[in-house]
Amino acid sequence: MTRIDGLDLARFLALIAMMCTHVWVIGADGSEPLLASMLSGKAASLFAVLAGVGLALTSRRHLAERNYAAASLNLLGRGAVLILIGLTIGLVSTGPLVILPAYGLMFWLVIPFLALPPRMLIPIAIAWGLIFTVVTRLATTALGGVPYPYSPSWLEFAEPAELLRSLFIDGAYPVLVWLTYPLVGLALGKLLLTARAKGPDALRRLGLTTAGVGTAIALAVFGIARLITYTIAAPGLSEDLGITAEEAVERLESARRYAADAENGWFLFATGGHSGSPVDIAITSGTALATISVCLVVGLYFTERVRRWLRPVLGAGGAPLTVYVTHLLLAVPSFLSLELGNHYFAPRWWEQSGWLWLIHILVALGIGALLRLINQRGPLELLVSFAGQRVAALGAKSPK
Repeated sequence: MTRIDGLDLARFLALIAMMCTHVWVIGADGSEPLLASMLSGKAASLFAVLAGVGLALTSRRHLAERNYAAASLNLLGRGAVLILIGLTIGLVSTGPLVILPAYGLMFWLVIPFLALPPRMLIPIAIAWGLIFTVVTRLATTALGGVPYPYSPSWLEFAEPAELLRSLFIDGAYPVLVWLTYPLVGLALGKLLLTARAKGPDALRRLGLTTAGVGTAIALAVFGIARLITYTIAAPGLSEDLGITAEEAVERLESARRYAADAENGWFLFATGGHSGSPVDIAITSGTALATISVCLVVGLYFTERVRRWLRPVLGAGGAPLTVYVTHLLLAVPSFLSLELGNHYFAPRWWEQSGWLWLIHILVALGIGALLRLINQRGPLELLVSFAGQRVAALGAKSPK
């Protein structure tokens, strides 16, 4: 199957959005830039939904052959490599929280749902998001509150219980909550494959429909959550914490899962990125669905000339893991300088700035241009694919 331009475009947008939330999250005056605030939580969730779409594409041949063992083993191998890479990068990543171990675990956990049709995946994803956002919050409270997040690495194996808690329950990317995203993506990927087989018109209709649905979900949930925030949640949180109503609203709108008081029940209505609330999961699922769908429709109109001009963009989007890891490594000196100099309230441009973000984007475009020039996939993508194929081969002779 030839590459789908719209998906590569969406991956590129996810990459540069994620870069912004890493290297331009502190302005020159120490405040959070508006763009970083708007993108918080949305870039990573877009990646996770795209991962689900990718799993549908990756598994299509084995599922068509009803070789569920090979399809499952393929994801097992791919997930293992992502975990290994993530734990290794976690040793040197000083700022950005590395999502790869969580991604690898999500690859494994999605296996039981791999053969399900979209009509079953969609309600399962909705129920999963609603249930586990509450369950993990209750578990966090029972375990003594919200721990500060970190990038999992090999060093954390010294305390395996804490590592498992961080990965599954209340880390930066709790797998039990975030599995909602690849389930949504898996459903979209299956719909995409069906529509693509029918032709461009069917794919265009699917893109426009899912873009509308995603936008409607995000706007409706955000609007309802805001209403609840001002009428019920903020007054309740204000009373619980002994703060003003204005402060309560601010906390709910900018909440992070690892905020000291985020286990309070009112934070189930938080709209802030990475709050891990049902509201957050619904909004970010909707924005991811809309973004991917719009990119799919736009990609249908790419001519050969446009594709030539967009080679760096599409090339980078076609190698998201390679670009992501390069970005993390490139960010290490910036965060070391920021931390050692304690410049959090007045960072230098090479520590946090729009210029630094632009440099990371240019590096991504350079990687994309090079890969398209030599007509190769990213080296880390090749590694993940190779691992999946090797492990899948174990089940190749046992179709069921």
